Amino acid sequence: MGWEAEVYNAGKTTIAELANQLGLDVGDRICYLFDYGDEWQFYGILKEITDDEPSGRRPEVVKEKGDPVDQYSLDDHPRYQ
Repeated sequence: MGWEAEVYNAGKTTIAELANQLGLDVGDRICYLFDYGDEWQFYGILKEITDDEPSGRRPEVVKEKGDPVDQYSLDDHPRYQ
């Protein structure tokens, strides 16, 4: 007996499939806990569910609030130069 986790490829999974797997509806908010020691919490809101085929596009940040986490330097990141 053991855990037989199903593995999902985010690039091949639609938002509709992911929302269904997680039991999410439009407007639901999820919390991503980064760094269990410092407990940085990031929130995402499900804005839309589509049945479109996966586009291969990477997720994108549509709004930011607050300062970047100091754990990693953004000095070399092209977006912040």
